[in-house]
Amino acid sequence: MAEIKVEKKNNYWGWIIGGLAVIGIIAWFLMADTDGAPDVNELEQVSTNESELESPSYDEEPVVSDNVEGLENPEKHMTDFVAFVGDKSRMGIDHEYTSEGLVKLVNATIERALVNDVDINMELQSAIEKAEAITNDPMDGDHADKIKKAYLSITDVIEKVQEEKYPQLSDDVEELRQAAQNIDPSVLTLDQKEKVNGYFKEAADILQKMNSV
Repeated sequence: MAEIKVEKKNNYWGWIIGGLAVIGIIAWFLMADTDGAPDVNELEQVSTNESELESPSYDEEPVVSDNVEGLENPEKHMTDFVAFVGDKSRMGIDHEYTSEGLVKLVNATIERALVNDVDINMELQSAIEKAEAITNDPMDGDHADKIKKAYLSITDVIEKVQEEKYPQLSDDVEELRQAAQNIDPSVLTLDQKEKVNGYFKEAADILQKMNSV
């Protein structure tokens, strides 16, 4: 059984806009009991208090700060997510593939938001709450519906970044939203792998375009 746990540290996330800090540090922890899988999968939120972003880690407590100056590799999580996308054979009954993909996608999205100084705190909280439901019960027959809701919420986060910094990518975000809408809640997730993975492919495409602009 997998579990995502939302944990807050110091009760603030250092988004500095107009000299004011916006509340909210968010972290997840994914617990997996699948054969050959790590016992603990943790969502490492983007660390920006060093001269470069840390590599994704599933056994360390994430730390997020507002210092985005001097980043040597502000595309580390985007690259990690893009490399992950495409391996549909990894999707098991516990939806490990989807859960890990969501972890990497959220990290990559946070990364884009931090680099562009976009406040996604409200949208991110909603996305994490939706994604958490996916791993609470690996035998739940409503997984497709929960995945669809998580995808739509993550689309809202990506759209917030797009609207503020990448207006030319509005059509791409609409395609991403349509990919989320294509998930059929009445069909088993494992019977619509193409649609589930199709969303990840669309998201990877948008993040790459944001990085290249």
